[in-house]
Amino acid sequence: MIPQDALSKITLHCSEPMQPDLGVMAMIRTIKECGDFARASFATSVPQYVGGHGIEVDFDEALGAGGMNSFSIADLNAICRNVRTEYGLIVQWDAWAVHSDRWDDHFLKYDYIGPVWPWFKDGMNVGCGGFSMYSRRLLDAIEDIGVDIPVGMAGDIWVCRHIRPRLERQYRIKFAPDKVANRFAFERVNPAKPTLGFHGLFNVWQFLSDTELARDFIPHIAGYAFKRIEAFEFLDTCLNGDRPDAAAALKKRFFHYHGGPEGLSTFMVRAGKHFDNFNPKLLKFLEAI
Repeated sequence: MIPQDALSKITLHCSEPMQPDLGVMAMIRTIKECGDFARASFATSVPQYVGGHGIEVDFDEALGAGGMNSFSIADLNAICRNVRTEYGLIVQWDAWAVHSDRWDDHFLKYDYIGPVWPWFKDGMNVGCGGFSMYSRRLLDAIEDIGVDIPVGMAGDIWVCRHIRPRLERQYRIKFAPDKVANRFAFERVNPAKPTLGFHGLFNVWQFLSDTELARDFIPHIAGYAFKRIEAFEFLDTCLNGDRPDAAAALKKRFFHYHGGPEGLSTFMVRAGKHFDNFNPKLLKFLEAI
């Protein structure tokens, strides 16, 4: 559990328009792992959705307006609107807290902290918003600037790279350094030691059993996910991580979404080079070659 004096300063928040049940599951898992936060808010475009478990639901049809840009703007506005405490811990349907014993009050010394993006080498690589923490100071600065995310840019890229120099210069916002971020959570960089949380569909298999994946998680994944490379990475990790029931459930969803093996094969051929580095075991399993 996270110490109560820290929890009393933090709002737990998730925005999810497409698969609300998974978003709420991520929040519930985080609460069970960490304890009761000062507030728990869930923003969704699903009408009359009931979160339960003390989670306050914020209906916002803008979240489901369509497209990454519309969602990124609505999501960041929802975070600004719902985080009324000193900090906001952000989770997503594929990101939640898994090791509360890795909490460090030192995290609260920064205005933003999230997993490192290893492909950026310019000192602005912290980081991924899937499992992240914002200070209220940062959110006030964002509201002062105005949420104006360019088309094609994700919200976390906008905050952590696009406007970061201005945030640091004008508002004295502090982003966590790599060493601290790597103790907080991970996404694409496998951690040397357990972290407080994680982000990424391709990492979920590490924290749910085969039964939980097949019964409770995979059936709730929205259809759009099955045309994204992360879903294939998820299947690859399930095959290599001894999750046979999960792999079978994923195969069924892939075939359903793509109209059977032939449809999936056509999709993969069109995707071309994106599948060059996948284990042949995955391609054989899908019967799509």
